Amino acid sequence: MRLFKQTNKFISACIVLLFASFIIPGESFSQEYQIVLGNSDIGTEFFVGYVPKNDGNNFHKLRLEIFGGNWHASNLGLSTYYISSRDGLKVNFERRGGSNSKYQIKYYQSSDGGYDIVLRITDIYPSISIKSSLINSKTLFQEIKYFKPEYYNSNGAIDITSSITPRIISYTSTNGEIGLNTSNISGYQLSVGGKIRAEEVKVYTGWADYVFEEGYDLKPLSEVEKYIQDYGHLPDIPSAKVVKDEGVNLGESDAMLLRKIEELTLYIIELNKMVKQTGEENSALKEKLLEIENKLNDVK
Repeated sequence: MRLFKQTNKFISACIVLLFASFIIPGESFSQEYQIVLGNSDIGTEFFVGYVPKNDGNNFHKLRLEIFGGNWHASNLGLSTYYISSRDGLKVNFERRGGSNSKYQIKYYQSSDGGYDIVLRITDIYPSISIKSSLINSKTLFQEIKYFKPEYYNSNGAIDITSSITPRIISYTSTNGEIGLNTSNISGYQLSVGGKIRAEEVKVYTGWADYVFEEGYDLKPLSEVEKYIQDYGHLPDIPSAKVVKDEGVNLGESDAMLLRKIEELTLYIIELNKMVKQTGEENSALKEKLLEIENKLNDVK
């Protein structure tokens, strides 16, 4: 009886494992291919994927992963293209770990109206790893189609690369600099091609409390007025054109604006002293006038 139960358990476990092997796909390293060429293959093109023409109802999605590019270790980046053809060819793009080299992705419209995705060699000695997979319907369980790179013949196909602008999702350099919706990171740790929304932003920078220190050179208001008339903006503040062309450093900008607020505070304090002094002088004059008035009345 014990042997019978153990046998049943073993058979049940095998059935579970067998079922899982059908519905849980494992990593298929056999579907990854490497292209290594020499010093005379510039312009060679490889077919690396295909999506059918748009019929308003297709579900095809292609994912193309390309690792490396240079024979040497100067390129360690992974580029991933997400491509669909429903409502027109659309390409989203991610790059992690550096820019591509030695290759270019091109898009051809084939004779059947679909789209051939092609990798073109642009420099000598490329070493490229490629994984390209297609999901093509909403069927419950279906095998993913993998593409093996093959030499491409563009006869009969139309090169539409210039009309396709991949949308950059994210981009990182070999130094860890990050771009969101932009590849123009320009040496910044984070570059964003659009608006930013956050609950809090903290900037560590210098502050402008030196304005209140003794000996600070506070320009006379007449000099400030003359500067505004000549240049159209406050002293030590960048003009609108400079800000438009070059942008502003958030921390420095806040410090500059605080400096102007503190200078305004000093001007207000001085004006308040003048107003107070003028009021006191007016009161003294009123008392003298009243005194003179009283004396005149006495004479009358």
